[in-house]
Amino acid sequence: RTCAIRVAAFLDRVQCHLDRIDDLEKKPMDEIVDMVEALFRTSDPLLCLWEEVEIASGKRIKIRLGPFVVDNAGRGSYDPQLPGGPAAPEFLRIPLWHFSPSPAHFRCLAEWSLLHSERLERSLPGSDEASRASGCCCCVPSVTGRRR
Repeated sequence: RTCAIRVAAFLDRVQCHLDRIDDLEKKPMDEIVDMVEALFRTSDPLLCLWEEVEIASGKRIKIRLGPFVVDNAGRGSYDPQLPGGPAAPEFLRIPLWHFSPSPAHFRCLAEWSLLHSERLERSLPGSDEASRASGCCCCVPSVTGRRR
């Protein structure tokens, strides 16, 4: 459940970034895939195990597994929010166990995000209410025409 919530939050973050890109329709796919990968690397949406070390002293500060944290004094905490970026500059984040998706995974996430972008759907020719209601998008199955 925690992973599902974190992945959903990550995909929402991707949609927000897509909405802020000027001329998204004209961007090369490789650029979108790179953006998705960068967001994934800074968000840690899956449960990866990290050791965060203070650079000045070299002492271990905390171990992080997704939203779960234990510091070197044994205090635990839980933060369900995705990290907004890399560790603070005075800390070094060392991956102890890390899920590393392939380039094909990032391309799939990028394509899925583009297919589900409301902004792109509104900007496509023929994206009026009638065509949306009829399920005209050729990329995804239509739910309106299915029989039970």
